Amino acid sequence: MNKIAILYTTFLRDELMYKTIQSIVNNYTENCILLIGDQNATDAKENILSSIRANYYDLSYDCGLSYSRNYLVERARELNCEYCLLSADSLELNQSLSDLNVIIDFMNSDENIGIVGLKINNRVKWNWNITLEKEFFDLTKATDIKNFKDLEFTKCQVVSNFFLARTQCLLENKWDNELKLLEHEDFFYRLSQTHWKVYASEFYKCNYINDKPNSYKIMRDRMYTEFKHKLQLKYNITGWIREER
Repeated sequence: MNKIAILYTTFLRDELMYKTIQSIVNNYTENCILLIGDQNATDAKENILSSIRANYYDLSYDCGLSYSRNYLVERARELNCEYCLLSADSLELNQSLSDLNVIIDFMNSDENIGIVGLKINNRVKWNWNITLEKEFFDLTKATDIKNFKDLEFTKCQVVSNFFLARTQCLLENKWDNELKLLEHEDFFYRLSQTHWKVYASEFYKCNYINDKPNSYKIMRDRMYTEFKHKLQLKYNITGWIREER
């Protein structure tokens, strides 16, 4: 049985965290383990979460989304988890994790498939191909469809931050720890330069919960200032993204 680590990052949204963690517990299967990376951990939260089958990690305050994910991937490796489900405190599961088995079957049909993006309800669909132009990351529509067991998989290069990945793929292609936020395009652009393939499927879904307390929003909005600037410096660009219409 394939072992899946659920990579769950959280920061400054405790009420939302309790709600969405419960949704994961409600859909648990025996081959899954929940790994919680909290950038604002407390003993009280650890005590509350000790009653569920999860590993709770006290990360440094504001260590960043990229660092949190990379840390959890390393823990997944130590636990011999072959696959990782990338999730977050804003994503609510409403489908049994056993449904991921067909996604794993698809990935096992080609050893170079590293990531399969899943669907987030209430969010814009994000399945793109990506190139780096003079001033922008150009995102173009992905249209190459592959059928497997009566399901459609779209071959692409960028998916939303809710996906199933081979742990090895994430170990070889880590998020940039300098980008605490606005890490998305950088991660998938670099991945597109490797042998790993990316697909997207709408078979497995979750719900997005738009809950941004002011303390969280202040920290998150740095993506449009400080971390956008870091991204631009890294690639020597003056823009950010340009989507095909």
